[in-house]
Amino acid sequence: MDLACSIQAITEEAMLKMVRYAHKETGGMKRLCMAGGVALNCVANGRILREGPFEDIWIQPAAGDAGGAVGVALAIWHRYLGKPRDSAERDGRWQSSRAASHDGAPLYADAMKGSFLGPRNTVEEIESFLNSKSLPFKKYSREELPEVIAQLLAQGNIIGLHQGRMEFGAPGTRRPKHHRRSAFAVDAISHESQDQVSRELSSLRAQCLA
Repeated sequence: MDLACSIQAITEEAMLKMVRYAHKETGGMKRLCMAGGVALNCVANGRILREGPFEDIWIQPAAGDAGGAVGVALAIWHRYLGKPRDSAERDGRWQSSRAASHDGAPLYADAMKGSFLGPRNTVEEIESFLNSKSLPFKKYSREELPEVIAQLLAQGNIIGLHQGRMEFGAPGTRRPKHHRRSAFAVDAISHESQDQVSRELSSLRAQCLA
């Protein structure tokens, strides 16, 4: 029996039942906001978007326990201090050529201004770190990277990408957010790719815990 697959399947069905109940209880609202660690399950979220009754869903990037601080801050700001709930959609501050209008309001206004809220490492900082550890490296331009990465993937390598600002969110292989704008890339054609990544990540976690 595949225990992980079974748990995932049950989780998906439970989440679908919950969102259908929420849709019924709210009188058929069109948009759903989810929080909690389970809300970071990308596979289940995909099913909710495809099969559920809501037209659009949004998941707070730090949807687990760490995100409780966001809720506490908002509760104090609005409920106890009586501050107004400003909305970029309502007062017309949000402008985006990519955002389609829906019921008079653009879909993608984001008061949080994205999840990339932390610091970023400059090229100089990365080079300084690698030199301090005596690690060999070769520098490529952004124009060269796609071809170099494609060649490495074709050779069966796992590619780790680290770029941009640190994210406010939860890390995990089945979750939408990582601590940095980082990702693993592998050859999707290879049947061994997923097992290879799992082995490498398990080994890395074991080293971090040791």
